[in-house]
Amino acid sequence: MLRAWPKLFVAALLFASPLGVQSALAESDGLRLARNRFEFGQYQEAMGIIDAMHSEKLLAEEEDLKESWRMHGLSAFYMGNQAVAKQSFLKLLKLDPDYLLDPVLVSPAAIDLFEMVRAENEELLSLIREQRREALRHLEESKRRVQVMKMPFIAALVPGGAPQFQQGRPLQGALLATGQALALAGTVATWAQFRSLRNEEGRFEREDFRRAQNWRAANWAFFGTVLGLYALGVVDASFHLEEVGTVTAASAGPGLTLTREGLLQLALF
Repeated sequence: MLRAWPKLFVAALLFASPLGVQSALAESDGLRLARNRFEFGQYQEAMGIIDAMHSEKLLAEEEDLKESWRMHGLSAFYMGNQAVAKQSFLKLLKLDPDYLLDPVLVSPAAIDLFEMVRAENEELLSLIREQRREALRHLEESKRRVQVMKMPFIAALVPGGAPQFQQGRPLQGALLATGQALALAGTVATWAQFRSLRNEEGRFEREDFRRAQNWRAANWAFFGTVLGLYALGVVDASFHLEEVGTVTAASAGPGLTLTREGLLQLALF
């Protein structure tokens, strides 16, 4: 009955708290109680509480998991159970291959055993270190990565510099929009002047014929400018169809991903 009380304590925490805070309370209170028992030399009780918390999967934070395995391993060592101590130390090192025990708080004999476990499993720990470095590198790259999305070609046919604005090139878009607007206004104005020279019969008087030809030529020039700027915008947008994107901060690419759950999972094999 005495050995079963840590599990009863954890169960009591779960039932006494609302659902939304059950895990957090059980985690903090359980780990606090285990630390209290450990510091007062009640190693069997500390290990029982920690075992119960691991059994119920109440520990989620990496720092809490490391602290629990530290206390579990040291408790087993101080009780003379080196086999269990080595298992706990290995689980701690899987979470953090470079973890160091504090020589001020831990006996030299326990530190020697801890370092022996590290040396015996150096190949495995080196692999974990490399995985962590690779995951961190992918995570840092993902924060700066731009997810490229190809604009459909039909979008490049929109006039007025709209494709350039969508591609994130406002200067080119503004120049094209202004140029096309001015050319279109010139087209309308010259056409109006050309039509105003016609008489009631729709013909041009002899003295207005030369002016009508000039306005007509100007009208075609402005209209050609409209078409030219439009074609320029289409061609320009076509060469930049893939310059539409959004910054992605979560994706770490097809390789390793660094998540709390992923790194903690390393401690399970």
